[in-house]
Amino acid sequence: MLYLPFRKENDFLDGNGFDQIFDENKERITEAKAKYNSGVTKAELLQYICDINTRQDIVPLTDATTDAIQEDDDQRRTGCATLVEENDNTDIVPESTVTSVVVAASCPAVKKREDCMPLEVFYARLKMTNHRQRMLIEEVIQRVTNAHSKPLQIFTGPAGCGKTFTLRLLMDVYNRYCKCRKIGYGDGEVSGVNAYIACATTGKAAVALNGVTVHSAFKIVMTSGRDEKGLSASDLNTFRILFRGVRCIIIDEVSMLSSDLLRQVDRRLREIRPDRMTDPFGGFDVILCGDMRQLPPVRTSEVYKRPKSSGAVYNTGVLPWHHLQYFPLTQVVRQSDAVFSTLLTKVGDGEVLDDIDVALLESGFMDRDEIAAQCYDTVRLYYSNSEFDSYNEKVAQACRNTEHVARDAVIGYRTPDKRLLDIRALQTFSRVETGNSPSVVVLCEQKPYMLIRNLDIMDGLVNGMVATLRLIEYDANEQPCRVWLSCPPGVGIIAKAKLAQRGHGLHINQWIPKDLVSVQFQLKGKLVKHMSVKRYSVSPYTCKCYDCK
Repeated sequence: MLYLPFRKENDFLDGNGFDQIFDENKERITEAKAKYNSGVTKAELLQYICDINTRQDIVPLTDATTDAIQEDDDQRRTGCATLVEENDNTDIVPESTVTSVVVAASCPAVKKREDCMPLEVFYARLKMTNHRQRMLIEEVIQRVTNAHSKPLQIFTGPAGCGKTFTLRLLMDVYNRYCKCRKIGYGDGEVSGVNAYIACATTGKAAVALNGVTVHSAFKIVMTSGRDEKGLSASDLNTFRILFRGVRCIIIDEVSMLSSDLLRQVDRRLREIRPDRMTDPFGGFDVILCGDMRQLPPVRTSEVYKRPKSSGAVYNTGVLPWHHLQYFPLTQVVRQSDAVFSTLLTKVGDGEVLDDIDVALLESGFMDRDEIAAQCYDTVRLYYSNSEFDSYNEKVAQACRNTEHVARDAVIGYRTPDKRLLDIRALQTFSRVETGNSPSVVVLCEQKPYMLIRNLDIMDGLVNGMVATLRLIEYDANEQPCRVWLSCPPGVGIIAKAKLAQRGHGLHINQWIPKDLVSVQFQLKGKLVKHMSVKRYSVSPYTCKCYDCK
């Protein structure tokens, strides 16, 4: 079948179509195969080689013949050199740059070392810290400068206590006091890397730290059984090389970190540093930040509970969470939110609210008429999905809208009837089972929409980013094929630059396009089938569903 040109393997695999294709093109395949067949058997070829070796009429090379051959070779080299000089090599990327890009793609969390802030700025910000923040920074400096100190593994701070401000100072401390190393990789050399890894459980939090998500940082892929596939030998070797200059691991928004994910991070760090395999987190400094009063992880165990992955439920070993020390930042430094932040802390701790606190909460109550008159474009939170869908349909009916129905496909079906049954089964799946991609999206221009997938973390196009839908493009069948979004300032800069290179001129400075995203997953049953759906990675943001169960 390789002698028959084709574009998609599905043409051969679906419905066992290769039998019919072979029968219809048998003569064509035989003719194409004959072009690569010399017609000489192995025995004839061996006999020909033996005859050449036994020939006695081979004339030795004279000096004149050797000089002629050498002159011909020189002329060929000169011609090749002329062609090389005339080529346009402006688009050739240096080998060192290519190596750096390859390594960065293998581990996006390890970044080129950034210059430390000037000493005057560092001292000025250090003076702005309160007592507990300064204690934490001094403890980090003491452990970094002392080679015999134990790794720093702490959990710190609720929201509103200067956590992000302190984290940025800690990042500068690690880069300032840790030695900068040059890391060799293959034939190239990668510049010194940051002494820390900054990551978060959500894309929005990762953008705030100029980092990546936890799954992307450590290349963790969880299966349906909550087991991690592990790294290949090549990826593991790359991680070990790049992490030579890394000292600290920072994970933000730890309340949404599951115990299974923390367990996999612990395993990955032990694999990266095999000489510290028995130490918690491979002997790295670990700083987990967040407020445990905030939202927990979805459909999994909290970070402080026993993991649900196979082999961990009945495991009597010490949980990674138990190795962490607790260092809270208690003083609220956001003056504008001090009262409200204190009130939220009381609610999270389950304390009894006094009359002033109750009055503050009730001051925000409004009836439906007041909301319709004063807050008609405000985002709403609903308890159930039915209320969520009902309000979105009401908003869509008030404007010119377009419904986009997902384009689903089944890969590897045997008969057309089986394919139809699988597509019908797919329509009953929940959004969780289909990668959080809705089967029907109501598209309304000039309405807010939220991304439901991480498209480009470095460009700010992450899950939870809200943009306004400005334009809907249609294909030849009058079906929506692309939407144009107006993003907040500082988001989508890389995407806009790429569009500028392509010559797009339609509001290119403000809008970015989003095409259909292909999502693949497995359909469970007697036989595992692979499903492929093309859907938009956006969801209406006029309201949100918040499950309070």
